[in-house]
Amino acid sequence: MAHIRTADTTDISLLSGLIRASFREVAVRFGLTPDNCPAHPSNCADEWIERDMARGVVYYISEDDGAPTGCVALEKAGDDLCYLERLAVLPECRHKGIGKVLGM
Repeated sequence: MAHIRTADTTDISLLSGLIRASFREVAVRFGLTPDNCPAHPSNCADEWIERDMARGVVYYISEDDGAPTGCVALEKAGDDLCYLERLAVLPECRHKGIGKVLGM
């Protein structure tokens, strides 16, 4: 059974790794590299997550039996506006409804 928890600063490397792994297939398929597409999620670095958290972005991690399966970030842009960002599900965990639950 999937569990979703709020991430904290101790999860920064886990989050960047989840995001990179979740978007690696797309990067390979389209030849995206740090040189030709530095902002693509397959190139996510710890610093990206650190900057997000410093601006108040809240990350959530989905886990199944304690193993991470995906993540998402929620940024409050105003009183009535939020952005859902960096929705990522590991390829081996897809088609199980994890992305849908993370996006709710």
